[in-house]
Amino acid sequence: MAVLAGIDQGELQRLGLGDTQITDDGLVELSRVKSLEAICLNNSAVSDKGLAKLKSLPGLKVIQFEGTKITPAGIADFHKTKPGCVFSNR
Repeated sequence: MAVLAGIDQGELQRLGLGDTQITDDGLVELSRVKSLEAICLNNSAVSDKGLAKLKSLPGLKVIQFEGTKITPAGIADFHKTKPGCVFSNR
């Protein structure tokens, strides 16, 4: 992902992708960033399909998703794997 080029991904804890052109397919690259704790996806094209790709992040605790295509069903499915993750639509 071009956004992550030149960043020490081993130390990345928070990532703001709100108001960008990030898509479900673009989130595949984030599965390697095991240190990620919080991500902002506000006002992006991310849907439940992209959200599912974030399940592999062991430290993920907060997802901001206002203005996305993420649905309550997608959040419920995500919580089956990561029940402690907080979703914020603000």
